This record gives sequence, structure tokens and C-alpha cells, in this order.
Amino acid sequence: MTISIHYIRFAAFIFALQMLMASSAAKEVAARDVSDRLQKVIARYHIPGMAAVVVYECDIVASGAAGVRERHGSDKVTLSDQFHLGSETKAMTATLCAMLVEEGKLHWDITLGDAFPDLNACIRPEYRQITLKQLLTHRSGFRSEVLGDPEVMQNQNDFEETFPGTPLASRRACVKYLLAREPAGSDDKEFIYSNANYVVAGHMAETVAGKKWEDLIEVRLFKPLGMSSAGFGAPGRAEVIDQPRGHRADGHSIKPGDNDADNPGFYGPSGRVHLTVIDWAKFAAFHATEGRSCPGLLKPESFAMLHAPVSHGPSDPNIQAVASGASGYAMGWFVFPPGILAHGGPLGCRIPRPAGSLHLPPP
Repeated sequence: MTISIHYIRFAAFIFALQMLMASSAAKEVAARDVSDRLQKVIARYHIPGMAAVVVYECDIVASGAAGVRERHGSDKVTLSDQFHLGSETKAMTATLCAMLVEEGKLHWDITLGDAFPDLNACIRPEYRQITLKQLLTHRSGFRSEVLGDPEVMQNQNDFEETFPGTPLASRRACVKYLLAREPAGSDDKEFIYSNANYVVAGHMAETVAGKKWEDLIEVRLFKPLGMSSAGFGAPGRAEVIDQPRGHRADGHSIKPGDNDADNPGFYGPSGRVHLTVIDWAKFAAFHATEGRSCPGLLKPESFAMLHAPVSHGPSDPNIQAVASGASGYAMGWFVFPPGILAHGGPLGCRIPRPAGSLHLPPP
């Protein structure tokens, strides 16, 4: 049976952040408390806990938290709680790659053959000319289920046995494995959402930079943006309910450290970051302002590349199957009319662009 890497995490809220264009870094002011409204959402959809932040221009204008960290528990969700980011990590990996492109350590058209010359003996011919841009837009040919091969991997323990060692060493082993697998098809322009793309792109970044992805993303992104709560893996400790717990589809909670509590270590670039909604707002503001929230960290032309949809969704059944209504996929973001950047995962993010007004109707 093929495993699913995207575990259902009811406690890690369905909708976490909504943003409009900002002109400077997201900061807290006298924000409107919307906790009562979130409580209604929790009651309606039977969600254990939820947190939300709304940013407009330079200010957090609304925020709130409601519910509990574990179904049937008593520990309340707070705005300082850390939630598992899941696949929204992909936008962070793409951003890191853009930084390395600006420095000349990477370029958008670098191929897998050029990036990993020592692996050329095991790279299938179909993959040798695949570029970084194709990886980040899910157009490499990797099968969507390639990291859940029923012949190899059933759960996280199987992953760790197949790709042992540190996150860097296991990613290297994983990339070698992926590049030897048969691709989904011969059309390299076909959109196929696969976590493998970002595992390989992240390893490409750490290879040229000489540092593991976890260190790169912390130094290059988390610290400059002031995202002090960001970390990796399932947040919290197993022995106490100190952070929101993930939950299975049957409603049972998952302790940090359990076999299915999170993606395996090598998955980092594709989906292992956790943080608070306040810090998630800082990253979203960075993209919504196209870098003006943190001047000098990334150039406007890099944001233009990151935000430009490559695959056109309305006529692409593969995109519609993953994100109904999307007009395309950029780098780590689905694009929805009229230019909203969004991505699913335990945390949700919607960044309307360009600037507009946001009206919170009375409860």
C-alpha cells in the first residue's frame, strides 16, 4: 500500500493566514481579536484548534486563536504555538534557490547532469537535461508517488532504512535513488506535483552552497526575517501537550516522534518546517511586498520569477486535481485569479496581489 506523505493534521488549522500587499515588515499593533469568529469555525467543522493572522500594509490588523492543541484535551491553542508548515515549505526552498541564483552559485537553467556530475553514471537519460526551474515548477517528470513506492517504503521507518544517516546524507541517497527511477512520461512540460522535485532542488542548493539545507534556510531566510520560532519536524514534545498535535483522519492525535508524526528527515526542502502564524506572516509579507519588507534580501526580478505561473491551470487537469480553480503553478505557489498566490498544507496561505482593501465584516 502506498503511503501518503501529506498527513491530515486537523489541529494544525485549515486556514492560517490571509494577506494583502504590504509596504514594510509585518508587525503587531493593536490587532482586532477574531478568536470568537475562529471558535465558530471550529464548532462548524469539528476542528480541535485553529489560529489565524491577517496582515494589511505594515500591520497585523487581525489575529486570533481558538480551540485546543489535542482533540478532547484542555490545553488551549495560542498565537505563540508552533504549527507544522508542511508543503508551504516549498516556497521557502524556492526562495532560497533564488538567493543562490542571484549570487551566481545556481542558475535557473542548471541541469541535473551539471549539478550532480558525480551521479551521471546513475542518472537516467530522461533526467540529465532537467533544470532547476523545471524542478521548482513540478515539470521534471518525477512521478507523484515516487517517494511512496509500495515495493520499497510503507512508512517513515522504511524511508529511514532506505535512506539512512543525517538529513544531508539521506537526501543524497534519496536523490541518487530518484534519478535512477523511471519517469512518469516523456513530456517534460507536463505538470506533475511531486515532493521529489523539492527534495532534489533542496539538495542542489546545499551541494553548491556547501551547507545542509536546514542550516541554509535558517541563516539565509529565518534569521533575516526574524522568524525565531521556525524549526523542523513535528513541533513539541511527546511527553507533554506543549504544541498543537497532528491528527489522523480518524481523529486520533499523533505524538511527536511517532512513526507517522512527520515526514522523514530528508524531506526537509519539501515539507518539514514548523513555526508560529506570526512568523509565517513575516514570510508571506516578504513575498507580498516583493522584498520591501526586508530590503536587500532578494531582488524584485527574482520575485517576478518566483511568482510567474509556468503551467497554465484552467486547461491542465493535473493542476486542477491538486488545486481546483488554480490558473497555474509558480515556484512553491499555486496561482489563482486574479493573481492570488496560495498553497495548501497544515497551514494555509493566500496572498492577494496587487494591493487592495480588506474588509472584515462584523461578526
